[in-house]
Amino acid sequence: MRPGAWAVGAVWAASLACAGSSGPEDVEPEPLEPPAPDQLEPEPVEPEPEIEREHLQALLVTSTREDGPNLIDGDPSTTWTPKGDASGEGVLLRFEKPERYQGVTVETCGEPVELQLYANGSEVGTKTGSTVAFDLSNGDVKTVFVKIASGADACLAEVRMQTMGGFLAMAPPRSQEARVQASSTLEPVAAYHHTYLFDGRPHFAWVEGAKGSGDGESLQLTFRKDTRITALELWNGYHRSDDHYEKNARIRKLEIEAEGRRVMLDVPEGMVPRKLEFDPPLSARQITLTVAASKKGTKYEDLVLSELRFWDRQGPFTIHSMEPSRLEEKLQQQIKKKPLAKVVDKTFRQVCGQDRELKLRTDNSFVYYELEETDDITRRVVLDGAWTPAKGGIQLYARRHVAEQNFNPYGAGGDAESVEVAGGILKLSPLKSLGKDDVMKTLQEWTKGGAQDRVACLMDGRKPDPAKIKEFLEKGQVILIEGKAITDLMVHRP
Repeated sequence: MRPGAWAVGAVWAASLACAGSSGPEDVEPEPLEPPAPDQLEPEPVEPEPEIEREHLQALLVTSTREDGPNLIDGDPSTTWTPKGDASGEGVLLRFEKPERYQGVTVETCGEPVELQLYANGSEVGTKTGSTVAFDLSNGDVKTVFVKIASGADACLAEVRMQTMGGFLAMAPPRSQEARVQASSTLEPVAAYHHTYLFDGRPHFAWVEGAKGSGDGESLQLTFRKDTRITALELWNGYHRSDDHYEKNARIRKLEIEAEGRRVMLDVPEGMVPRKLEFDPPLSARQITLTVAASKKGTKYEDLVLSELRFWDRQGPFTIHSMEPSRLEEKLQQQIKKKPLAKVVDKTFRQVCGQDRELKLRTDNSFVYYELEETDDITRRVVLDGAWTPAKGGIQLYARRHVAEQNFNPYGAGGDAESVEVAGGILKLSPLKSLGKDDVMKTLQEWTKGGAQDRVACLMDGRKPDPAKIKEFLEKGQVILIEGKAITDLMVHRP
């Protein structure tokens, strides 16, 4: 039927009703055929309103970073899979300011996964499922961390924050592309690279490498086009811990040059982000930040800047480097065909128990977890930071975070926390590469040296048990770890 036929039919039917029986012989009209579906005029479709999404201060996944935004895009068909063993990996959401959220819901890619949730650094709980919901109704939340507790091949699809009005629509931090050049970088570059300024991890930082306390050192940023900047926000000094902050140099005065305009800013002390505003705003394609004056650290003369971002009229934005850092490629070349290549991106757990866990990643980061529980005390240790290959093993550049809960009914009890500088050289030795006599000797020395719990399950009284050692070697990859930061006997157990 042609367009408008419905209206013609309606007029015709109305005229019949008005005529009644006074007209010529009544003729029963033929029924009208409804129009074919493809002949109907399409109904106007209202465009769906654009969802206003809240930009996070940081969205951090422990590996495969390019897929991190998939976890908050509202589409379960886009997913995130960690590199290597999934156990111990996870995603952290950091909000611009603390908010009262009701809960966190995590959707996996279909298979049940054991997950742990941390809010503001404190453990909330552990649950298993393909869709897992955690309650968060006990206070304001600044950060949440979803950790995959076990499983080699776990995959996550969505992380949703529950509010009083429903799920929060989230977006990754705003960013702009720019080329970044640092005047110098402390060796090893993999531990102190300038790209760490824009990764959302204040415990990773750029450290200048010139002689002295950093005076005159600079960062130059070249944007794709003129950019209007209303403020600069920086995490001055080393934010890995209070200890790191005090021991290293930081900026006291900062000079900004943009298209011939120079601005001198005082940078306040303190382990908090400092927002320094420009009045009037800067407008430039190239900006140079130069350390005009520094404050010396108590131990090291190297100057550190942990994080950096800019503000425009829409709010804060970070920098997406126009040039990849190549750090991961360089590491893979360094360890190619070496024993380390068989260790990286694998989860290692303590041989004599499940209370310690280590993972070295191909992005030069690492994490080590330790849990000790008695009737009176629960002690959790997290050692994390950067690592690089070194002669005889690896070098750690890290912090050690210790949290203790005391349940003594007759004492003061309570919680205690500490964060301190940690690291040093670790010697990694595959157990299979050692001769029988060396293995026996090492285990015997550990027993005498206070590391009895690391090898207790392999001992027969005070002597190593060859049969038990052989059994573990047949089960999988076992490594001896010896160093000031970590001494352990661990097996690959994803």
